[in-house]
This record gives sequence, C-alpha cells and structure tokens, in this order.
Amino acid sequence: MKEEYLHYIFNKRLLGKDFFTTDNKSLQIIDFGLLNVNAGPDFLDAKIQLDGQLWAGPIEFHVKASDWYRHQHQLDPAYGSVIAHFVYEADEIVTVGNFAIPTIELKPHIDLDHYRQYKSLLANKSELLCSSYLSDIHPELVERQKSQSLNDRLIHKSILFEREIEQLNGDYFGAYILLLARCFGGQVNQLPFEELAHKIKRNWLAKLNYHPLKTEALFLGLSGFLADNLEDDPYIENLRSEFFFQRNLFGLSDHVVEGWKYSRMRPTNFPDRRIVQFARAVNYIASVGTFSGVFFNQALFKSEGMSLSEYWANHYRIGNRTERKISTSISNVMIQLLQINVEVMNDFTMAWLQRDEDQQSIAINKLKTIPTESNHITKSWKEAGLTLKSAYDSQALLALQKQMCIRKKCLFCAIGKSILNK
Repeated sequence: MKEEYLHYIFNKRLLGKDFFTTDNKSLQIIDFGLLNVNAGPDFLDAKIQLDGQLWAGPIEFHVKASDWYRHQHQLDPAYGSVIAHFVYEADEIVTVGNFAIPTIELKPHIDLDHYRQYKSLLANKSELLCSSYLSDIHPELVERQKSQSLNDRLIHKSILFEREIEQLNGDYFGAYILLLARCFGGQVNQLPFEELAHKIKRNWLAKLNYHPLKTEALFLGLSGFLADNLEDDPYIENLRSEFFFQRNLFGLSDHVVEGWKYSRMRPTNFPDRRIVQFARAVNYIASVGTFSGVFFNQALFKSEGMSLSEYWANHYRIGNRTERKISTSISNVMIQLLQINVEVMNDFTMAWLQRDEDQQSIAINKLKTIPTESNHITKSWKEAGLTLKSAYDSQALLALQKQMCIRKKCLFCAIGKSILNK
C-alpha cells in the first residue's frame, strides 16, 4: 500500500464520508479540506463530526498508524492540532499529550480491484506507464496534461537560469553562454563545456574585435586542443600563435579544460568541432549585443560568418585529417536544439521573471514553429498512438515522461487519474 494512493481515494471521495473510529465512534467528514503539497499534515482545514461534535483542523494519513512515531511527528508542533488519523493498518494507538487521536482503519474500505489496477499501472515496464490505455483517453485531456507538463518544465528551467544569473553576480551573458555550452556539449561533454563557458569573459571577445579565428584560438586553447604535436598546418599554426599572444594579453593560466570524451558519439559531434561551433555562436551573440529575441535559424548558420573554415571540411578532430568531405555548416538538428534549449528558454525566462504571461505564450508558441525532436522517448509516444507535429509536442511529452512516468506519479497526472477514475 502507498500513502499517496490513500490521499488520492480520500480526495476523490472514493471512500465515502461516513466512518467509525477504531474505538467505535461515529465520524463523518463535513469538509475534506485541501491536500497539502508542502511540509506538514496531509489535508488542511478539514471539518469532521465526531460523535455529534464538530471539529476543525488537519487530517493526517499513514500506511501504518505507527508511522506517526517513525516519522517523528510527535516532535513536530505542526501535528499537534491533527483532528483525525486515517491509516491503512491501525497497528498502534497514537496520542498527542494525553489525547488519543481519532483513528480510522481504511483496510476494510479499500476497493481491491481499483488498487490492483493502480498497482498494474505502476508495474508497467514500459517507459510510458499508460501507453496501452492512451487510445481510450480523450485527446483534450492529453493536450491539457501536455500543456501543464511543458509549463512546469519551462518554469523549473527558468528558476535554474535565474539562480545561475544570481550566482554569477548578475552576469546575464555568462548565464546565457552556459545555456549554449550545455547544448553544444550534449550529455557526454556537458561538464567540460560548462567549465569552458565559465572561463570566457565577454570583454575578451570585444578586445579580439569578434574575429572568428582569434575567438576559435581562444576557445580551443583554453580547451587544451592546441598541443605542439599536431599536424603541420597553417590553420593550426595561426591558432597556436594567436593563443600564445592571448595568454599574455589576458593573463591566462596554464590550466586547460580536461575530460573531453569521444566514445559512443558520431564524429560530427566530436568536441573539437563542437568547440569551434560554440566559439562562432558565442562570438555572434556577443557581437550583436543582445540575447532576447535572437533566434537561431538555418540561414544564420549557413552564412559565411557562421560556417567553419575550410580546415574543418576534412577534419572531424583537430590534427586528424580524413579524406571524406565534411560539411562546414552546423547541422539542422543542432540548430533545432539551440532554438529549443537556448532561444525559447531564454525568451520564456525573461518573460517569466517579468511576470509577462503574453510574452511567455509567445515563447511557448515558438516551439510550434520548430520541427519535432526524434529520440527513443518521442518514438515511444508515437508508437502509443500520439501525433507529434512540432517541438511543442516533443518537449511537452518529454516533460510528461520525466515528471510523471519515470517517477510513477500517475495519481498526479491527468491521464493517470482518468484511467483510474474509470
């Protein structure tokens, strides 16, 4: 038995409102109160009638009555005014001072078929617990839960973004390029990319006059990719010479970013190439002087200023030439990721901080102009029968899977609750 299941069936009035306590007193629920999602008793501002006398206050739930002491509620003043204790199994009398809290054992009231359905839903080994039920769920309910999950995801990320700005003493540029760094680093190289982003100072780029090669030299040098044993190539020699000058100009230490990984990734995602692309993107953002409203697109990244130098047309890694011809433009998939995780995220955060709901909606609607992402989670939703038309759908469903399915929070999900209500 799970305590959150007891909360659910009580809140949904599935247990009725008339009970008898363990000492055979009549107890009637007059007001079920409000489910408390914060610390303290489970339901607040409830009203009961106990043997004809009206009581008002919080109600607490446990699987076993003895959990009261196991959770040390007897030491917390917040529980001193509890008017009723609803438990699955009444294995102990609970008292507050000399007062025995009225206790209701719920075991006889539980609909076992309903509980088995709940357990079956949670026992599903699929990444999407409700996948086999989705065809029976009204599309409007699915859309409502998608909207809620996406909004929660964006607000959570906005809180983290705001916190990073504060930790950087109000350095909005520093926090912004951290968003960029995570996007270019992906899951494998996110940490070293973050370390690199922390090293970059905006005024350095201005002193370099936003020159692409000079910026590349700075980023590759700080990342430890300009070693002396590389191939003899004019491009590398220029980078190395430029970085040597920059070390004196900016007083850079000998410490370089380490921990770059190459395993289990496509060559186009190797950190060498990604760092140069990252340098171009940061250089562009710093040169235009604004972040809000800057929307990365294919035209921008196909332009001469954003395409990589010819050296990268036959190099996946710096110093390792390949005969295969490689595009020097950033991929459309990477552009999508930047649009979703940097531009939309930035625009939503700024609107959220200003409590501007109209601008928040505009930021969210940008997702509807971006193609849907393709990964094993979005494929699972498609296999379950859902249609994904844009990044709005993929982001919402990724959020839903992470917030609800992985954590088995079906009782907090509109889709899960709809299945159990049936």
